[in-house]
Amino acid sequence: MNEAIRELKEGEYKELFAEQLKNQREFVQEVLLESDFEMRIPEFYVSNTNERLSLYTQLNAIKTEAGLQRFKEELTDRFGPLPAATQTLIEAIRLQWEARKLGFERLLLKQNQMQGVFISNRDSHFFDSAHFAGILDYVQAHPARYRLRQSAKNLSLIVKDVRNMEQALFQLQQLRQFAERARNESTEQH
Repeated sequence: MNEAIRELKEGEYKELFAEQLKNQREFVQEVLLESDFEMRIPEFYVSNTNERLSLYTQLNAIKTEAGLQRFKEELTDRFGPLPAATQTLIEAIRLQWEARKLGFERLLLKQNQMQGVFISNRDSHFFDSAHFAGILDYVQAHPARYRLRQSAKNLSLIVKDVRNMEQALFQLQQLRQFAERARNESTEQH
């Protein structure tokens, strides 16, 4: 239902909701993450299949850092120290949160490179936002590490030399903070 309402606001009634859409903070609801990093709860850590599935479901439902911390503490209390693959899985959740805030629908982490694919709706107000302008400014200020790539379908941001989930998260946090400052400065000027 929310998806249908958003499509109407961005499509047929976009003039009516133009100001609201321009100030909208999150343009993406879910981020698809593809990676060559191992991200899972291993069988040796949680041997019961149903228990592992339940933990994945719980993890997927977490929306806050506090909730993520509680989840980590509960895992550690019940099963012992987190394996590296589980720690990476938890970092992947944080990475998806950052990617969503930046307007990425897909995030690919492969071969020491990160590619964030921006929202596919080219008519979205996201591309007119101060937030997106801030992202562009940051990319232009850091050409050695960041570059934009336009394909027939999408605009992507390529980040070089990303060797692990922590580096990926750090790069997106830096980018988001810069973009948020740009958005806040634009809002203060109006």
